[in-house]
Amino acid sequence: MPIPSAPAAPLVPTASAGHAQIVAMGDAVHLDLGTGQAQVTATGPDLEVTGPSAGGAPPEQSKGTVTVVLRVPDGSRRLDATALSAADELGHPLQLTPDVPTATAGPGHDAVLHLAGTFASGHATLTLNDAGKPLATWDFEIELD
Repeated sequence: MPIPSAPAAPLVPTASAGHAQIVAMGDAVHLDLGTGQAQVTATGPDLEVTGPSAGGAPPEQSKGTVTVVLRVPDGSRRLDATALSAADELGHPLQLTPDVPTATAGPGHDAVLHLAGTFASGHATLTLNDAGKPLATWDFEIELD
């Protein structure tokens, strides 16, 4: 039986009201919100500590930054930091501090938010909410060992 080839371009899942998506950190999500289209990507966290010191135990946590980028093909759309939330593997909220409260995307000009926080070793998620309901969730792992 032949094995199908991988697609030429990565598939980008579409999220809409009532149809949230969960993806790996770094993956893009197409947003169909009825009032326009957009694409959002979350990457990171870029950690300050990348492993144990020579002969030392691995750190239990590290400061880091998650970057969220919103791109629109036409019109404009705001990316509000209050629409983003993060949680650790036990569901406890992670405190994230944005570099700006809101960024606006337009054609050829992406909205970019940098969210700084302290991340413990283990599993975590970042969620983009729309009107208080999850729209896209990025799943990621923090490895400090």
